Amino acid sequence: MQRSGQTPGGVIRSMNRTFFFVVLCLFLVAQAFGGPGHAAAQAGKPPGGAPVSAADSPAGTAAPVVKPGAVKSPAQAALPVQQKAAAKRPAVEKRSPTGGGKTASLRLKSVECGADRKGRERVSFTFDRLYRPVLKTLPGEKPRIYFDVPNASVDPGVQAQQDGKGPLVRQVRISHDSASGSLRAAIELVAEKDYVVRPILYRKENRFLLEIEPKKPRSRHRP
Repeated sequence: MQRSGQTPGGVIRSMNRTFFFVVLCLFLVAQAFGGPGHAAAQAGKPPGGAPVSAADSPAGTAAPVVKPGAVKSPAQAALPVQQKAAAKRPAVEKRSPTGGGKTASLRLKSVECGADRKGRERVSFTFDRLYRPVLKTLPGEKPRIYFDVPNASVDPGVQAQQDGKGPLVRQVRISHDSASGSLRAAIELVAEKDYVVRPILYRKENRFLLEIEPKKPRSRHRP
């Protein structure tokens, strides 16, 4: 049954327009959900997660898309910060166990002179720790054996000079420069004699001993 005022041709044209409009709508829906535009929208979303939005970021802004290979571990991320902190950190100054920048001074505790019945004379130096001086000699009218200590101190009880106890050693003198800390010990011997000097180090007592005796002449054998 046909409506009033419409011819059969007009009805067919209206149905064609309706069918064309429905097909166009279906095509547009297919392009929106299955076409390249939908794939591009899905590329910015993390795999298996919700879409990135302002609500997902702690600061309230959209989080940036992280490129593959740009993810760093926490240790790698903290490395530049640690390097900057190490560059700003001042170098630690190394000091000696005594708390100063220099080595602790050597302390001379006592000086003693002695002799035995065999004609040998002894001069001993006792320090606060083990020390072996380097001996030097000075010939002349007043021959001397001496040694220097660059950084030293002297106990108040040590005499500045004392006489020997035998016929070989005339005097033992100790001089100390408080400004520089240098110490010199000199043993003045009797002139015009030949000597044999034996240095002996007593480790347990921190004592350095000089044993001095006259040099014995060589015996000459006649043929």
